[in-house]
This record gives sequence, structure tokens and C-alpha cells, in this order.
Amino acid sequence: MPAPSVDLTALAADVQWTDRAAGTRTAEAMPAALGRLVDLADWLGSVQAASPPREPQRVRLVQFGRPGSSVVAGLAADLDVGVRTVDELPDAPLDALAAGLALADREVDGGADLVAVACPAPVGVAPAVAVSVLAAAEPVRVLERGAAATDPQAWMQRATAVRDLRRRVIRRKDEPEQLLAELGDATLAAAAGFVLQAAVRRTPVLLDGVGASAAALVAYQVQPRTVRWLTAAGTTSDPAQVLAMTTMGLRGILDAAVATGDGIAALIALPALRAAARAAAEHPATEG
Repeated sequence: MPAPSVDLTALAADVQWTDRAAGTRTAEAMPAALGRLVDLADWLGSVQAASPPREPQRVRLVQFGRPGSSVVAGLAADLDVGVRTVDELPDAPLDALAAGLALADREVDGGADLVAVACPAPVGVAPAVAVSVLAAAEPVRVLERGAAATDPQAWMQRATAVRDLRRRVIRRKDEPEQLLAELGDATLAAAAGFVLQAAVRRTPVLLDGVGASAAALVAYQVQPRTVRWLTAAGTTSDPAQVLAMTTMGLRGILDAAVATGDGIAALIALPALRAAARAAAEHPATEG
């Protein structure tokens, strides 16, 4: 196999810590009665290095894979969110990885102050396998069980596919480029590159769904500081997503259980982020 053209480890060295002091000042100034809005304002203050933080205004939703539904288009229009659908990627995962890196640069250079990442369902087994490998979890832990597994034959086929692919790639756990190459999923590779480069460019990222969460976990494995630039729109019942978020220490903004992964969850979470910024502005921290 040719040597990868992208050295993620070298690239990730440029990911900086967010400004925790700004986030802490923001949170301490807000009343506890605002609940989760305090946490969101803390995160926004941290990634913006500002207290109080500003409302995210120039938001871009990037969908890796097929286009989202008309619901996504309508919500995006209502919220003044730009949408980019990346439905054509190079077949080779490492080429797709490079494309994802370049796309993040274009979005940030275009003025985005927050990017949402979505990988519309259905997705293959690569995201689940990536989570299984990087979280050191047995395949069964990334598979739905019980009432969620309504078709035993389909469940067995998926379990077999996850097990077999995991066996082939497990030796690449500490080689992110080669792991992505052997997983063979161009969408996952592109999304992982996008998330990592957004963090390099100090741009906050809102994750939507299991595919985006798995991509973020790859970026986190390369550079743990990446996680400070991330927040999750919500949590679904998908065990792979839950495990990825738990491994990164992320908590979903909403508990709407929207599992489409196409951007709906991100778009309904965005007003909560904007509300947190407004609430923080009413309770500015006192310097000194």
C-alpha cells in the first residue's frame, strides 16, 4: 500500500487548547437555574475565547454522503444556516481524508464560526468498527440489542461484518491513516479529516449522529485536544454513538433521539446554543 499523503499526527500537533478561563468566567456568572444553558455557554466561551460568548451566526452544516431531507433544508433556511452536501468523494479513503481536510479550510476561510457535521444514515459498519477499535470494545458493544434488534438475521449479518472487519483492522489502532484506509469508508475518512482540521483552525464543531461521532473519535485518537472543540447535538440509542461520546466525554445538547444523522439534530440543537449565548450576555462576568 502506498505511504499516506497526509500525516495526521503532524497536522494534529497544531490543535490548541480552548480558552478554559473564558468558559469558566462565563459559567460562574450565570445562575444555576439556567441548567444546561450554563454548560453550553461555558463551551462557547471556551471555544471563542470570549466572556460572554457570542451567538454563532455564520453556521455551516456539512453533510457527508447523501443529501438530507426536506426537513433539513427547511430548518436550515429558518435558522439561516448554509448547507453543503458532499456526495461525491474519491473512492480511496486517504484521498477522501485529504478532501475533508481541504473542505474544512474552505469553510473556515469562508467565514464559518461554527460547523455542524452530519453523515446521513444509513451508514455501513465502518463507523461502528472504528468505535469498537478505538474504544477497545468488543463488537457486541457497538451493536443494538433487545427490542432495537428486530430482525435477527439482519443483526447476525451486521455482527459478522463488524467482527470480521474489526479483526482485519485492529492492528492499525495506533496508525490513524492506515486505520481509515483499511476501514475502506471514504465518507468516514473525509468526515474525520474535516473534524480534525476544523479543530486545527480553532472552529467549533457540532456533531450529528453516529457517523460524525465515529469520525470525531478518530480525530480524538489522533489528538485528544480536539475534543475541546466539539459538542454533540444529541444522543440516540445507537450503541456505537453512545460509546464514542462516552469515550470522548461528550454529552448531547438534546435528548430528542433523532437518529437520521442528516443534520436535523444539529439544527434543532443550534437554537439552544444561541440561547445560551444570549443568556450569558445578560449575566456578564466581572473581571478581576
